[in-house]
Amino acid sequence: GYLANVPRVRSQGFELDFAVRPSRNFNAYANFAYTDAKYVSFPGAPVPVELSGGAVQFVDASGGRLPGVSEYALSYGAEYRIPATLFGNDGDFYIGVDGSLRSDFSSSPTPSAALNITATTSPISAPAIAPIRDGTCSAGCATPSTPNISTS
Repeated sequence: GYLANVPRVRSQGFELDFAVRPSRNFNAYANFAYTDAKYVSFPGAPVPVELSGGAVQFVDASGGRLPGVSEYALSYGAEYRIPATLFGNDGDFYIGVDGSLRSDFSSSPTPSAALNITATTSPISAPAIAPIRDGTCSAGCATPSTPNISTS
């Protein structure tokens, strides 16, 4: 392991959130984040793994991206509810989709080609269709991404 004090870092950016509910039964959302997270000053950074074991003991990582921080991230989803009766119980069935993606990031304190994590996309998930009534779910159902709406 390597322990070092980083003299100065900067993290700045913005987020955009959008949600729409055009009807009682449908809602959708999208979230976007941009983060500029850099070492302003890090002259005594550990060498990247590609240079470890050599004559170079430290590198200047000033201006490099902070580890574990993606520059861009996006998440999105939608849900549709259908009022229904199942086995004499009134409620809603719902179906939804959710997904996300993020740009690449470094998993090392010093940017390293060998330890960079490439851009990722989560698989689009589709929660189970489930009967919902008065804010409760019957056995085996997934939790919806929005508050439950009672039909009674």
